[in-house]
Amino acid sequence: MINNLLKKDVLTIFLLLSTVLILTLFIKAPYEIAYIIPAIPFALLLLNNISKKKFFVVFCVLLLLNSVVSLFSLDNPCNISENGRVIEDGKYKNTLLVQSQKIVDANIRDSVIITSEYLPSVCYLYETSAKNRSLIGMVGFNYFEIKEHLNSQKNVKYVYLAPLDKIRELHNEGYKLYYAGNWAFRMTKCIYRYNLSNYNCYNAFLLKIISYSLLNQKDN
Repeated sequence: MINNLLKKDVLTIFLLLSTVLILTLFIKAPYEIAYIIPAIPFALLLLNNISKKKFFVVFCVLLLLNSVVSLFSLDNPCNISENGRVIEDGKYKNTLLVQSQKIVDANIRDSVIITSEYLPSVCYLYETSAKNRSLIGMVGFNYFEIKEHLNSQKNVKYVYLAPLDKIRELHNEGYKLYYAGNWAFRMTKCIYRYNLSNYNCYNAFLLKIISYSLLNQKDN
């Protein structure tokens, strides 16, 4: 196989070097497995050049099936197969939407909910129910900006994240403060370096204001 590879054209050598370079960089800094994705097109073209067509077709079919069915998961070694990434991602987004609707429907007033990842879907669902076409109050889309949306009917603010001075300001204005799940708690601690529970801010899901069933990977 090596001899065949050396006899190939410049394109094959380029594809090989590109694949090796990306994998080498990943080994040097293995932060996220997704960083290997850029190597996939180079590796596929390389495989097409150096292997038999039948093998290449079978490999591509298996690659596509992996999106639907995953074999021998590292998370659940006892399971021979489980849902692939596409199906799991679909389930996660559906759960996120259901939880966002519960945030919108929560029976609270004069409060602020730190929503983190829920904010875009919460804004959309609220404005859809209010029959408003514009997302009034949505500002910015950067982790370090204050992003919030106002439910004017209940005087409830949905905030993506908030620095400590914003939390103190909301307390002074008389708002009750909640955060939607452990992900919002952890994001706040990671980005703004303070603990929400130290400032009378409570997990809305644990208080059963909103029922909680988000996928385990966010809270485990």
